Amino acid sequence: MPLDLTSPPGQSASLQPPAAVRGLRVLGWCLLVLTAVALMPRSAQAKPLQIMFLGDSITASEEGRRSYRYYLWRRLVDEKLEFDFIGTQHLNHGGEGYWPRYQDLEFDRDHEAYRGWRIDHIVNGKDGQEEKGNLARWLDGYTPDIAVVLLGTRDVLQAKQTEWAEREMRRVIKALRNDNDRVAIILVVPPPMKHENAGFLPPLATAYAGIAQRETTVNSPIRLVDLTRSFNPDTHLSYDGVQPNDAGERLIAGQVASTLLLLDESHLDPVRRTSVQAVGSVLVVPLGAALGFFWLARSQLRRERAAATYNLTNRGGGAASPTAPMSGRASRVSSASSSEGLTFPGSGKNP
Repeated sequence: MPLDLTSPPGQSASLQPPAAVRGLRVLGWCLLVLTAVALMPRSAQAKPLQIMFLGDSITASEEGRRSYRYYLWRRLVDEKLEFDFIGTQHLNHGGEGYWPRYQDLEFDRDHEAYRGWRIDHIVNGKDGQEEKGNLARWLDGYTPDIAVVLLGTRDVLQAKQTEWAEREMRRVIKALRNDNDRVAIILVVPPPMKHENAGFLPPLATAYAGIAQRETTVNSPIRLVDLTRSFNPDTHLSYDGVQPNDAGERLIAGQVASTLLLLDESHLDPVRRTSVQAVGSVLVVPLGAALGFFWLARSQLRRERAAATYNLTNRGGGAASPTAPMSGRASRVSSASSSEGLTFPGSGKNP
């Protein structure tokens, strides 16, 4: 191990590793810490996936019923997805739902669904129910990663024109993206119904499909779930011809879950991201740190060599080692010292 050339004459030189060795030790520890952080389970680095349900009575369901949210929750539990339903509402319409425990877990009740609300009510709030708020106010309290939007049933029942409903839905999407420009939106076409205004539903389904096609982006995709293609009014509706029965709720949950789980395998899920990001964390960050520490160690070594040369020339410590060439600054110091009459070992010069 090299001697410390900076020790004053007459004193024993201390043994210590050169700067490069010390720098590599620090580098090793730093790389170990950075790699451990990069390989840390992602569930420890990111909060659970935030899922918002935005809807009307079909999403809210009724007292004593389970709702499609319950069956979707069970499916996501089976998939071992780390998630959290978010919203300011915690009951079905009218009171408690029937939500049996599943895998020893309590059902996550949170949602943002209101019986009898049209699309514009979601954006603006509803007269007489101002205390319930509106979309902008709800988003002040949380930020969804995925929004499941099932709206339009009340608009169809009230024979609202398709152009009007399409415009209001675009306002919903804009508000969601203003809150999170990477939100994924699952746009659900309301299920078929037995009602005199049911003819307004097919044009609405076409309009929703157009929105999903034209408004989707790489960062904020919109995925369409068209219940008019699979929902059977004779077997999936309850007594009123509008609300789904238990079989209908299971069907809605299955289709939404299939679409959501496709999103889960993309970049949208903060917990189960693709391996590319993990590899980037493992390789890029430590590599950058390695280069930085190598530069620092190299600079420190140069400074110590210059200091050692300076001490030798001023204290009579001997000629500089050939393995440690003097820097330009140290050479100039040596020349100046020689001209002042200092003695160098083996030089033959005396003051």
